[in-house]
Amino acid sequence: MNVLFVDDDQEILFLYRDIFQFAFPETIIAFATDGEKALNLCRDLQLSLIIVDLIMPHMDGATFIKKLRSGQTKNRSTPVVLVSGLVPEANDAALQAQGVNKIQKPLDIAQLIELCSNLTGCKPASN
Repeated sequence: MNVLFVDDDQEILFLYRDIFQFAFPETIIAFATDGEKALNLCRDLQLSLIIVDLIMPHMDGATFIKKLRSGQTKNRSTPVVLVSGLVPEANDAALQAQGVNKIQKPLDIAQLIELCSNLTGCKPASN
């Protein structure tokens, strides 16, 4: 599984790395600290999953998703998980229409692992 984590908080990126190295040891991980950098990576990498924060500098998560879905990248249909404490319920239908799943902060690690497993078909390691 190839996963891109997009968040402007380095500690969160390292947390994702640790979670995925434990739950999915074969995962290849890429990082971006904003939506612009993430779009550049999406042009070059073939990804299985993208996990993106909503609030970031330069380009937020919602704008990144919109550009990803409308752009000509090989990851246009890659599953996306939007992570934020600020995702209002009113946006659920719009997010789902774009193939976006959401997880609220604070993160429920078991829920994140289960969702990512369901989206990618990769089963977590039984550690």
